Amino acid sequence: MKGILLNEDGYLMITVKCDSEGKILSGLAIGDVDGQIAEHVLRAYPGEFKEVPTIGAHVGSMLGGTADPFWRGRAKEMLRTQRVNVKRIEINGDNIIVEL
Repeated sequence: MKGILLNEDGYLMITVKCDSEGKILSGLAIGDVDGQIAEHVLRAYPGEFKEVPTIGAHVGSMLGGTADPFWRGRAKEMLRTQRVNVKRIEINGDNIIVEL
């Protein structure tokens, strides 16, 4: 899915180009946002997105503890509702691997 890109700090990315006359053009960076959406959904707590309060997989609460056995399925379903197709979600120690 195409959308507005954010940098690693969560700020809007800006593109700056020059046209054929040397005039500077700038605007928001547009690109594939599936990875961005997946990251935001997995990090968010339920209720954090007011427009869709059931979205939020609260991955941070599982770090260093025992993962909920149904977490993967619920996280995949949350991502599907946001039009992000996930092939696989794997928890490996403190790392979470999402294959889009």
